[in-house]
Amino acid sequence: MDAERKNGRMGRECGGRSVRQVVSATILLLGLAAGRVASQTVAGSMAEPGRWLVTLEDARGQAVTSRVSAEDGSFVLQAPRAGTWVVRAERVGFRPARSNALELAAGDTAHVALVEQALAEAKVAPNIVVDCSHANSFKKPELQPLVFKDCMHQIVEGNRSIVGLMLESNLVAGSQPIPKDKSKLIYGCSVTDPCIGWDTTEALLRESAAAVKKALRARK
Repeated sequence: MDAERKNGRMGRECGGRSVRQVVSATILLLGLAAGRVASQTVAGSMAEPGRWLVTLEDARGQAVTSRVSAEDGSFVLQAPRAGTWVVRAERVGFRPARSNALELAAGDTAHVALVEQALAEAKVAPNIVVDCSHANSFKKPELQPLVFKDCMHQIVEGNRSIVGLMLESNLVAGSQPIPKDKSKLIYGCSVTDPCIGWDTTEALLRESAAAVKKALRARK
């Protein structure tokens, strides 16, 4: 395959697959919206690893902020205000890739909006279950409540696609290695990924039940 055809193929992949998957694999749903602060975040990872120049454009096509992604293609951009935004990604050997327009309210993240777009394109029902652990919280259990509360905020503000959330929870917070002397194991503490403790889990469930009760009833 000659260079021109190869670059064209790579460019089409970038223009289609990469931007659709931006914010779908390593998305951040951190607690920027949980405290109702005016911080709009677009965060994710390109499907093709490498250093990308990722730019956030406003509705007029004007660049407002940009940065070079990490080597794995991940990036985080801050929108200065609520509004309509487009993500553009560029890299040598690829045609510039652009996302669909993103509507961000004050404090929102772009993850769910992009997943909704991808599901619509695939003609799949927009029913989204958000993993509050793993990549969404950098495997830091103390960040899971922020992810969870961000989703609660989106539901209260009218989101209808989030139908479930997953928390990595156990009786005791954190994790532990498996010792040779099994009698030293702490009962109810994870031996794999770090978890939030039951006290935190109970508080989140009780708070969210009250917060989203009205919004969930309105979905019917």
